[in-house]
Parts: sequence; C-alpha cells; structure tokens
Amino acid sequence: MEIFQQFISYIDTNFRPLIVLISTLLALFFYWKKIGNNIVCSFKVSSDRLSSTRIDDLVLTNKKDKPVPIYAIHAVFDKELLLTLCECNPPLILKPYESIAVNTEAYSNLFIGADAYYPEYIDAEILIESVNGLIKCKSHFYNRNLLNSDFRRIMKSISKFNGIVHSGNFSYVLIYRFEDKVHTTFIHESGFLENDWSFDYNKIGIPVDFKLDEKIINKFLIDCKYAELFTSYNIYKYDCRSYDLVFSSTANKVSELSIR
Repeated sequence: MEIFQQFISYIDTNFRPLIVLISTLLALFFYWKKIGNNIVCSFKVSSDRLSSTRIDDLVLTNKKDKPVPIYAIHAVFDKELLLTLCECNPPLILKPYESIAVNTEAYSNLFIGADAYYPEYIDAEILIESVNGLIKCKSHFYNRNLLNSDFRRIMKSISKFNGIVHSGNFSYVLIYRFEDKVHTTFIHESGFLENDWSFDYNKIGIPVDFKLDEKIINKFLIDCKYAELFTSYNIYKYDCRSYDLVFSSTANKVSELSIR
C-alpha cells in the first residue's frame, strides 16, 4: 500500500504539469472547433442553349463542430458586385462536419442597371447568409476539364429497348400485355427470361441440337398456358443492330405493343 501511495505521489509531482498542459490544449482545441465559421464551397459553371450561364452544383462543407443555418447563398464578383444564387426557405441546416449539395435556378440574363453583365464565374467568392450575417466561404471552382490532360477517356454507349438499358446479351424480346400493363422481357440464347417476368418458369427448354427461335418461344408460352393469360404478345428478334418483329399473337402485327 505504501509503495502504491509513493507511486501516486511521484506521478502527481512529476507529471501533473504535463497533464494540466495537455488538458488545457485539448480544451482550447475543442473551443476553437466551435467558434467562428469555416465553410468550404466548390461549384461548377453550368450552361445550356436556353438559359444563361450560371453557377450551379454547389457543395458546401462545414469544417466546424457547430450547425450553420443558411438563409441564402450569394456570389461576389470584383469585390463589390453581389449576385444571389439561391434563397433558402425554409433555411438549410449545414450540420457539423457535414457536406450538402445545392442547385441553383436557371435565369435568362444578368444586368447592372440597364447594362448586360457577363461575370467571370470562376473568380466568384461564395457568401452564405446566416444568423449572424454573411459567412465567406473558401471557394473552389470545379473544373472537369482538368481530367482530360492526364487520362484517356473511356466512352459509354447506352442501348435501350422500351426504355430499358441493356448490354445486348440476348437474342429475343417478348413484349406482352398482362393485367392491363405492357411488360418487356429479354430472352437469352440459353432460354433464360430476364426482366419483368414473375411467373413460375423462367427458362425455356431448348431441344438438343436446336437453337432458340420464335417457334420454340411461342410453344413455351402455349404449353405453360402463358399465352392464355396474356391479352396479346409480340416476339422480337435482336441482332445487335435492329429489333425485328418475328411473331405477333394479334392480327394487327404491331398494334398496342409496338416499341416505344
């Protein structure tokens, strides 16, 4: 017991100043995290053929441990010209250490008095209107073109059938009307039915030494009584370039089930 008391006394004598110093520094650090504001804002410059070029796609990041209510967001040009990007009603609440995205509304033109104004958007300073006044953000213009200098672009192609994106790894498409709705199902070379198919059998049996075709598909629909359930149905063959109607259960070939 005496040894333990001596150890405590030693710690108290030799390390108390260090403990006090560390505690003080931590208290000051957490106090600093709560006072003032530190908001980082990145933005893009958006344009189209109808509306005027504008600042858009703002991302606000709160670097402090306190929430910030946002009533409006403004851009300042040449230190004196202010453009309101958006007004927030109700106000946005930027939580501690949170990031939020804000979009702006399109407009036709900008004017100063009677004169048209064309600002240098990438030089804008972003201000946030909050409870205690305006908060100046650390603003950064986000330039997607910077990527072009370092990388070769991988391009995307998008193929759709009836609004459904596909990769072309199928041979036939079945479009059928069931319960007053038009459904689209893709049929793979192996006979599997994919997308918008909720019935018991999801694979068509293909006889040995035969290749999937519209006759086999139609026989499957008849044998499994699906043809009786459907108000009508069409079968399209896909060959990587076009969709050709190869079977229709109705006299009017394309009728109400035509490709949209």
